[in-house]
Amino acid sequence: MQIDINHDSYTEGRKGMGGKRIVHRIVLVRHGETSANVALMADEDIAAHSLDVGLTEEGVLQGENVASFLMEGLFYVPDEIIYSRLDRAYRTALPTLTLAKSRPTPPLETKDASWSENNYKGTESIIDHEHIEWVYQQETDEEFVNRTFNAFDTLRQQGTIASPKQTLVFTHSQVINTVLSRCLSKEVSSQPEPYYFHLSNGSLTCIDIDECRRSHIYSNRPQK
Repeated sequence: MQIDINHDSYTEGRKGMGGKRIVHRIVLVRHGETSANVALMADEDIAAHSLDVGLTEEGVLQGENVASFLMEGLFYVPDEIIYSRLDRAYRTALPTLTLAKSRPTPPLETKDASWSENNYKGTESIIDHEHIEWVYQQETDEEFVNRTFNAFDTLRQQGTIASPKQTLVFTHSQVINTVLSRCLSKEVSSQPEPYYFHLSNGSLTCIDIDECRRSHIYSNRPQK
């Protein structure tokens, strides 16, 4: 199975990674722009926006750019496409799903709550939520971190030298930040080091897992 268009450079081990071979490529895509994202960037009140807010026109375009960049530009062939149960993640994934289903061997499609965003308890002190139900999942921050870690670690253990795998996940900035903090922390814990990554809507974060189960991270942002 070809892991990507640079397959030949992976079969003998990538230079700069100590010659280690990549057994699983996990690409995390932040959902496209929403009206709530626009409001937050303008320092506006977001209380009127639903938690399951949809995409703006720009957000729809960002989803199309992701699909074009991966599927038509890189000829990327994911084995599985996972998307959060929140609608903005699914709508961002839709153009990629459409292209992927036209392939001779369509990828596995999974709607997974494990990759959904946490509840909004952290913002309750700064927004007027008297008439808005902001809590999407009744979980603490520690429960959210554990859920995210478990979802990532499940993927991280998949793939072998003989049968490498690549997985595409459409999710949220909070989830991606937690995963990256896990990768950079020295130990597995529910309280990772407080790293913060400013992730643009529609941006790609790639985590290559090598044969020693070490993580190699880089990012890209599809252009219009």
